[in-house]
Amino acid sequence: MIWAAAIGLSVLIAAFVFMFSVPPDPFQDFTRAYWGAGRGVHSGWEGLSQHYGREVFGFVNLPIIAYLFAPFGLLDAQIAAYVFFALGLAAVLYAWWKAVELYAFSFRTKIFSLFLIAAYGPLIYSFREGNTTHLLLLPLVLGIAAIRNGQDLRAGALFAAAALLKPPLLLLGVFAFLRGRFRVAIGGGIVVLCAALLSLTIFGWDAHVYWYETAIAPYSGQPLPAFNNQSIAASLARAERGPGAYWDFDVQALGPGFKIALYAIYAALLAAFVWATRPWTNLRADNTRFEGEIMLALILAILASTLAWTHYFALALLPAAWLWRELQRGASRERVALAIAYVLAAPIVFYGVRMGEGQFGPAFYVLGSHVCVAGLMLYALLLKARRALP
Repeated sequence: MIWAAAIGLSVLIAAFVFMFSVPPDPFQDFTRAYWGAGRGVHSGWEGLSQHYGREVFGFVNLPIIAYLFAPFGLLDAQIAAYVFFALGLAAVLYAWWKAVELYAFSFRTKIFSLFLIAAYGPLIYSFREGNTTHLLLLPLVLGIAAIRNGQDLRAGALFAAAALLKPPLLLLGVFAFLRGRFRVAIGGGIVVLCAALLSLTIFGWDAHVYWYETAIAPYSGQPLPAFNNQSIAASLARAERGPGAYWDFDVQALGPGFKIALYAIYAALLAAFVWATRPWTNLRADNTRFEGEIMLALILAILASTLAWTHYFALALLPAAWLWRELQRGASRERVALAIAYVLAAPIVFYGVRMGEGQFGPAFYVLGSHVCVAGLMLYALLLKARRALP
């Protein structure tokens, strides 16, 4: 009866957040990008190429990834969107159940965590957009479980599978290599290399040059300051350009001063990472510390990416679960800080016409980047928790 009541209430919470979320028309990312690419790839590169170069509304993944969505392309767009929604819901629920088992949540904490994910804006936003971000919680959780079981090759393959859909996650493989977890790096490298070679074999070199020039290069070095890009770079771009940048979906170069500030922040985050994870000796058998470092690398990958849509922070639920487990040893102030970070991140965006008109004054610079601020808070808490590990 308790589980039935908890599930019913969670459904109501999630439905409420879903109804009042952006975008106004649901499943826009799916129908514009993923379904379109899956439908287009049935005609080869000629059909698929039409879905690149549509700025933020087009397909951006490696061409071979379009085949994952080819079955959806056989269906009507709306039917396909609902099927994709159902698959995503099943993946998230399984990922949640696996995570609460991994971190040995009590019965009461399991119930409470279900309410929290149901009300978590970035996660529901990913569902409403019809994006793939929420699906990646599953390979990330399974990757952590594989590390605990000593299956490093499998863990690397799972992390790489997630990174093929969200390239900033490639940082996990780079970090594993630097940390001496070579089997994790090799497992990931095999998956990425095979996907790249297969894509080149099917579509050819010229197709990949076009893909890079239209989908990767424009966003790799300059931020896009629109409201739902919550990276550090985008937050600085909004601070530099003011409230008018709230609706700006074109990439904008940072001025010299703000670019220096950005690099200084990156350097500080990296230095804090090195400090918290020292000594940098080979810790191949120390899965507890390595797991905490993976959580740090995951948040760092999101924050440091030039393009970090709000729904990317749905992936922060996994580090938050790890952190909650680590904070059960009397760290009351840290638990309060984690709760504040959740409250800051839980609204999708402070969305409205007035945000772009500057009616909130100086508060705009915090409200407009509240998810980024929550991510930085979570990063700081993870640093402290990792450093406290024996």
